[in-house]
Amino acid sequence: MPNIGTSSRLAFIATMDIGNFLKNSDKLDNRFGRLGQSLTRLGQTLSRSLSLITGLLEGFAVSIASSFDEIASQLQAITGGQGFDTLIKDARKLGRSTKFTATEVLTLSRELAKLGLTTEETREAVRSTIGITTVFGGNLVQTGDALAALTRQFTDLNLARAADVLSVAFRKTALGTDNFREAF
Repeated sequence: MPNIGTSSRLAFIATMDIGNFLKNSDKLDNRFGRLGQSLTRLGQTLSRSLSLITGLLEGFAVSIASSFDEIASQLQAITGGQGFDTLIKDARKLGRSTKFTATEVLTLSRELAKLGLTTEETREAVRSTIGITTVFGGNLVQTGDALAALTRQFTDLNLARAADVLSVAFRKTALGTDNFREAF
């Protein structure tokens, strides 16, 4: 014989009004649908933004690489290929290990080679110039030019010694890499 308590609960459940439940579940479904659409739009916007940033970075990298290659070909023409690979390798190494880019270092090498410095003199001058410019600031190429001019005027002065002299002069006077160039 069925239990009367069980059948009353069953009758109550069977006669329950589930209209509110269905209405609220429809509202919840709409809200989740709108949330999904919003997240989809957000994802599309982020995707477009990242694509734009990636494109700009790629363009910037290509620009830098082409600038480096252009300066490298000019340096090769100036040096006649003598020590060219060494200067390129040094520029890349110094570009990674100093505050200057490889393009800036290669530009300095090109300008020093234009002044008639040999490959070894150019390498020594680049290292000395980077040291001075790192400590005292200023333009890398102008400082290198001033250093080379100093060694041309005082022929018994090598590049390393000239860099030491300039460092002491800059440290003990109001001279700097920017205004020292005017002396030559």
